[in-house]
Amino acid sequence: MSNGQKSNKDLHKDHRSRMRDKYNKNGFASFAEHEILEMLLFYTIPRANTNPTAHRLIERFGNLARVLDAPRSELTKIEGMGESSAMFLEMLRSVANLYINSSKDTTRKLNTVDDAGRYLVDKYVGITTERVYFICLDDKNNIVNECFIGDGAVGSVEIDTKRILSEALNCNCTTAILAHNHPTGVCKPSVADIRATDEVRKALIYAKVTLVSHIVVAEGKYCEVKNLF
Repeated sequence: MSNGQKSNKDLHKDHRSRMRDKYNKNGFASFAEHEILEMLLFYTIPRANTNPTAHRLIERFGNLARVLDAPRSELTKIEGMGESSAMFLEMLRSVANLYINSSKDTTRKLNTVDDAGRYLVDKYVGITTERVYFICLDDKNNIVNECFIGDGAVGSVEIDTKRILSEALNCNCTTAILAHNHPTGVCKPSVADIRATDEVRKALIYAKVTLVSHIVVAEGKYCEVKNLF
C-alpha cells in the first residue's frame, strides 16, 4: 500500500472519529441533514466515505424526512446505496413509528374526534402505504382493542368488513373507530372513503357496535369522513 493510500485511510478514520465526537457533545442538534445521514450510514458502510452518498440522497429526495420515507426500491437506485443500507434506513422509519406508539398510555381514552385524530396522526408517522386500522372502544371510550386490518399500494387499500366484524365480536366492544391514511394525497375524504364508511357501519350493526368515526390522516393532519360522534 502506498503512503498516499495510507494517508487517505487515516484521514477517513479521523473524520469518522470527529463526527462521533460531535454527536457525543450535542447529539444531532448541530448536524446538517446530510451529516446525519452520513453518520447513520457508517453502520452499514464501514469502510467507505459515506458523505457523497448522503449528499446524493438529499439531492434526490429533498430532505431527511423524505429520504426516510422513500421506498427501499428507490433508495437502492442512489449510487453508494446497497440493499443493506436501504433496509437500514427503512427500519429507522419503522422504529420511529413503534417508539412513538409504544410510549403511549395503553389505557388511552378517546372521547372526541380530536382525541382520535391526534392519536391516529402519531400512529401513521412514517407509513408510506395506505393502511387501515380498526379501534374498538368500551362504553367509557377506552381503547380495548386496536386492529391492523391491512396495507395497500399508495392510493388503494381494501377494507375487509368480515375481519372488522370478527374483531368487534371478539373484543365485545360497544363503539368503534375506523381509520386509514392518504400517504400522497390531501386530507380530504374520497367518494370511496364514504362508501367504505357506510359498508363498515352496516356490517357492525350485526355486532351491535356503533361506528362513531372514520378518520383520514394525511401529512400530519386528520379529518373525518363523516361526523358520527
